[in-house]
Amino acid sequence: MINHLLSATRINNLELSGISHTSTLIYSFFHEHQGQRYFYSAALPEMTRQQRLLFWQIGAKRESWRVMRLTIYPLAQNDMQALAQLTPEMMPYCQDLSHIGTLQDLTYAEVQSDYLCGVTSTLPPSELNQFRHLRNPISQAEAIHFDPKPLRSEDRFRYKTTITLQQDLTTIGGVSIDFSSRGLNINLDQPLRCKQGDTVFIEFTHLARSTKNDILKKMPYQIIRTSPSGKNIQLITIENEDGLLGGQFLRTLIESNLEKLALCKEPQPSPAMLLTMHQMLLTRLHSLPYFAEKIDHKIKVKAVGSNFPLSPLASMLRQLSDNNRLDLDVIFRQRVKQMLADPMRPRNKQQQQPPFIHELYLAVEYHDKQIHKMDTKLRSDFEDLAAQRQYIQQARQHGDLFALRITALPLLNPLTALIGEKLSKLARLTLHRARALEMEFTSLMGCGEIFDITDEVLIRLEIH
Repeated sequence: MINHLLSATRINNLELSGISHTSTLIYSFFHEHQGQRYFYSAALPEMTRQQRLLFWQIGAKRESWRVMRLTIYPLAQNDMQALAQLTPEMMPYCQDLSHIGTLQDLTYAEVQSDYLCGVTSTLPPSELNQFRHLRNPISQAEAIHFDPKPLRSEDRFRYKTTITLQQDLTTIGGVSIDFSSRGLNINLDQPLRCKQGDTVFIEFTHLARSTKNDILKKMPYQIIRTSPSGKNIQLITIENEDGLLGGQFLRTLIESNLEKLALCKEPQPSPAMLLTMHQMLLTRLHSLPYFAEKIDHKIKVKAVGSNFPLSPLASMLRQLSDNNRLDLDVIFRQRVKQMLADPMRPRNKQQQQPPFIHELYLAVEYHDKQIHKMDTKLRSDFEDLAAQRQYIQQARQHGDLFALRITALPLLNPLTALIGEKLSKLARLTLHRARALEMEFTSLMGCGEIFDITDEVLIRLEIH
């Protein structure tokens, strides 16, 4: 749905000419009706207050509720020159690029109820129909995954054979396009009305005749993706006894016929282009990333990153430091266990876990343009929404209020492919420096980001 979320009309409405950057909040959710999924999204400037309240009251009750911040920056001449120098073969595709954007997920389930606490909208639900997207999610935008390592956990092979799909009382014939021991990509003779997560059974009609194993007559799969036409379906085996037996059989089948099967090659982006785009993105990040290490059984923040010019939050944190750095003590003081130690404790390495999230309010009072007094509270410290509102309003009356979204998660493998490549180059010049840097990276135990979400909180609580 990204072609609708980032539609040409929505981006043009941001008035991009002659400014360093512009941003807006986008709210979205989906609604399921008669087996179909309908997506809704609306940017802040596109709605009146009554429409916004209605969108919140209908959308924020759902698990699919999302809050995002879209920020758009114009590309500078030196950005295009860097692309041209490092990836000349890509210039036919890149020469018309004019802007770079970040889509920041600000969703946090703990605050979702805040959107439902305002006055009730007087508009009928049908008013939201204008924000419902067409069911044609074929995007022209090309997705490029940043990590140069292969995305697939196992090889996939092109193989066309007849199949029959069964879902409840529906039976549809078709053919396979490609498969692995766990995944299957098929084309059906007729559209299938289904959604992600549905269970279906696949009979490999031709293969089942050539083997005595009955598992190929009724293999359980789960739908992970379907085309708008409903004919192209991508599936994954279900983690039950039949699914595991079927996967094991297909694995044996693949290993016995490797010389006959055509491998589906996974397209990999140019490392030079990835690195150039990575640099273009890093210089426009508006969060404060931080990294933590453990020394003598104590966790401390090792480093924090910031772009220039400094944001209002970074400037304030710099004022607190006596060595021209950013001082995060005001955020983490007396909360090290809650906000650093517990979230950064190593978890299941086999499965990527979402980061821990805290929402913190930071009240600052000034005297002669210098910080005179500071106070912080986590959202969980407030008894109710009224106390939260009162704190924010008083802080704004006496100085500044920063609302921060702070994430934290363990860093299981700090040495990424790009870092390894840079360390290898450095090692050829100065081996001891490369080794010292490698030790610094491997000593990191966790990382996170600090987002300034003051605008989102004030809008969410309707504080003017």
